[in-house]
Amino acid sequence: MSAAVASESVCLVTGATGSLGRSIVAELLHRGGNVRALVRPTSRTQAQSELAAMASDSSDGSISFVVGDLSDASSLDGLLNGVSHVIHAAAQLGDWGPWSRFENGIVDATGHLVDACMDSDIERFVHVGSVAAYGHPRGNGPWDESLSLGQNLWWWDHYARAKMLSEQQAMRLRDHATLVRPTWIVGPADRTILPRIIAKLARGDVSLLGDGNNHLNMVLADDVARSIVEACQRDEARGKTYNLCSDGEITQRAFFDLLADHLGCDRVTKSVPKWVAHHVGFLSECFGHLTNSSTPPQVTRHGISLITRPTSFRSEAAKHDLDWRAGRPIGEGLIEALNAIAARQTEPTEQPELARQWQPTRGLTTASPIGSPASLTT
Repeated sequence: MSAAVASESVCLVTGATGSLGRSIVAELLHRGGNVRALVRPTSRTQAQSELAAMASDSSDGSISFVVGDLSDASSLDGLLNGVSHVIHAAAQLGDWGPWSRFENGIVDATGHLVDACMDSDIERFVHVGSVAAYGHPRGNGPWDESLSLGQNLWWWDHYARAKMLSEQQAMRLRDHATLVRPTWIVGPADRTILPRIIAKLARGDVSLLGDGNNHLNMVLADDVARSIVEACQRDEARGKTYNLCSDGEITQRAFFDLLADHLGCDRVTKSVPKWVAHHVGFLSECFGHLTNSSTPPQVTRHGISLITRPTSFRSEAAKHDLDWRAGRPIGEGLIEALNAIAARQTEPTEQPELARQWQPTRGLTTASPIGSPASLTT
């Protein structure tokens, strides 16, 4: 058994109640690991109960919860006592807000955790970054992990800038650290990106960007979690960085068709040139900043880039070192996520309009004819 999941070891997971964090916890428990989950004082108790239930179903794994706030270094005292491995999956999400929010929630939070690790006997530290840290490289690739970060950053590109700077914090741990840069992650615990897209689709506010035939750079949370845990245990991953991306399994058009069929609404037929959408997003952001809006505009450049992100990022290093692969078709994972979102309609939601508008009329199953580029935008 690897050191990362050995019975005497403890792995701290930040962001454990988030979409990716839950999959990481599940993977660790599946391997018999002992998990210490850092949760915020405002973290949902239901999410913690669900994680505890996972541990109860595990024959060998266990989980404990510690309340703390990564933005407050003093709250981390004693957090790493007895911890041998750290998986840092917590971060400020979204594409809207002042720079201070992203600096505090991503850069400073990572720095405080790294400081605590440097004062402790930590064997391994896996930092979950994002391909957003590359910025917006021009050209057609292919691009591996040697690609320079922060290329052609936009005004208010706070998330990408913060992700780039947080990596600098993580690499202070040198060969104790491993960086992973996943692309858009889809999973059943997603409460941000996919529900937001669904709500727009239910209102009829979605248009295809371009002809809709571009392939999406989308991966499943379970696959990302598996490679993250592998990064914890493999010596060849020390001090390295890995892209966790897709070569393109589903097109933009097929993605929206799948959502529309599940919602029971009309498929998207409108289209907008990508350059027009980009400029509309910029102008919408300008208006939002001028009016000091606390909510994001209906169209943002970040949202557009998620749907149009190229599939030119290469993940050969992760395939070789971290068993990076698709465990199942992306369509199957999307259906699981959609069904999970539908099941949460009775819960308080961050997208109340979703609960009002979404009344699924078709229960899609894994037998639905999706998953191939021919049949088939975080």
